Amino acid sequence: MVFFILSEMVSGKRAMQEEERWNSSGSPDVTLGTVSRSMLKSNNVLRMISNIGKHVELSFINFFQLPFSADRFSFRWAAQLNVSLKFNSWLSLQLNYQSMYDANPVVNIPAYYYTSSTGVGFSNK
Repeated sequence: MVFFILSEMVSGKRAMQEEERWNSSGSPDVTLGTVSRSMLKSNNVLRMISNIGKHVELSFINFFQLPFSADRFSFRWAAQLNVSLKFNSWLSLQLNYQSMYDANPVVNIPAYYYTSSTGVGFSNK
């Protein structure tokens, strides 16, 4: 029998000043030089950590950012999912997925991008 236990849930809302500076050398937009943007945003976070049985830990973190300016559709959403599988007291496997959607990127990059990784953990406990 598998038990799903939400061991931690944290949420928060803050204001942040975001300063972005991009150097466009090496890109198709090289003629733009350095591109900058400064914006006051609302930064909202939701983090959940759960244990599924004794050997599986699941962590999920979401960030949702909205500008305080009139440009309400210029939001950014970032999510991270981590899974840790413990085989015994000294060996574990980590699976990670991170994604971001930026509705209005400063430079010409895809609005949605992601990374994934896998790792093996050793402990000498």
